[in-house]
Amino acid sequence: MNQQSLKAYLNLIQKLLDCPKGEEWTLLQQHEDFINPELLQVMEQVASELAAEGNLQASKFLRHWEAQLAHVLSQSAHPSSSQDKSQAYLELIQTLLDCPKGSETEILAANQALLDPGLVQMMKQVAAQMAVQGEQETANFLGNLAAELHQRLAQTSAFQSRRDKEAKTTQGATDEQIKEIEQLKERLSQLKANLATPEATQLQAGIPEPAPKPKIDLAETASGSEPKTEPSPPKLDILRIDERLATMAESLAKLADILASRLPVPDPLWHMEVLERACAANWIVTTEEVEQLIGVKPQCHAGENSFQRGCWSFIKVGKIGSQTAWRVTKATVDLPDD
Repeated sequence: MNQQSLKAYLNLIQKLLDCPKGEEWTLLQQHEDFINPELLQVMEQVASELAAEGNLQASKFLRHWEAQLAHVLSQSAHPSSSQDKSQAYLELIQTLLDCPKGSETEILAANQALLDPGLVQMMKQVAAQMAVQGEQETANFLGNLAAELHQRLAQTSAFQSRRDKEAKTTQGATDEQIKEIEQLKERLSQLKANLATPEATQLQAGIPEPAPKPKIDLAETASGSEPKTEPSPPKLDILRIDERLATMAESLAKLADILASRLPVPDPLWHMEVLERACAANWIVTTEEVEQLIGVKPQCHAGENSFQRGCWSFIKVGKIGSQTAWRVTKATVDLPDD
């Protein structure tokens, strides 16, 4: 890169920084001969210097257009496919301009394969050309549509990134769960192997392990003397354990009797006190509450609205939820003379 080329690149970058918003593509088209990898290198260097100086907005702006031009250069490496897609972009834009108002969404939905950043840039480019030609209304329409499409693509990209991240996290959790399951399977297999031993089988069946046979000293047997046997290990005294369990059960039964004798005896007339309070305070009680107090469910005969139980009368006064509501009254009972 010679000094003259570097100066031309710097001049173009300065024009790009100074040009009005929305006219960037028009400016770059006017200097199409300078769009090459060397320009991208200079743009990167200038963007780094601007960031170092604290001008982050200008640095971000340059890096954005550096990426856009890199995309254009990559497409130019395959001219046939690039031209075909550009033509498809233009045809879709023309369809959007000619369609009835309100049908733009349906047209875009029918051309999902073309909804990408390339279409957004083509819309902006055509909008800039329309503005230069004086068709400001059409330019505004395309510019707004391009902005809306760009926002939608950005949201879709962000959603896809989150979904990929969640998928990786879920996969990691799944791997951990699979590892734990494998460990549990290994422990289960080991436990089954232990239970398959004769000792474990006898314990499971409740069969005591047979005492080992006494060992005989063969040397003493051959000499004609009385064979000596090693003492057998002490056997478990089953009867003694049964006696202890029976004693414990008897003690527990006596303890239960003692505790029962110390419990307070319930008052058989406890409900009378509650009914007295209900009558005095003019309480309204439900059918279920009356049944708990007197032991029977209150029911009225045909044509009546009260239920009598001893000296207590229960009068229907409406509903409490799904149950009948009752008012408690007390009748005066005349005792016969002696």
